[in-house]
Amino acid sequence: MRAAIGLTGQFTAVDELITAEENLLLMARLRHLRRPRERAAELLRRFDLVDAARKPVSTFSGGMRRRLDLALGGYLWSRHLYDHRIA
Repeated sequence: MRAAIGLTGQFTAVDELITAEENLLLMARLRHLRRPRERAAELLRRFDLVDAARKPVSTFSGGMRRRLDLALGGYLWSRHLYDHRIA
């Protein structure tokens, strides 16, 4: 069950020195996911980051960083994503 749950915190946890695509590929490879490029491309589409995929994250707006963080925090490998904040 633990492997099926993703977590994202209040502050973004992305590497600002590399691109969105590289962030997704790095995490996919660290998690030993199959077809990391395909998964990264799927998430870039899902989170509307295709146009910014190859730009450094340091150039992103706050909203773009948050979308990337959500992709990295849960959707990359999980079926469920929990935000620690109470609605």
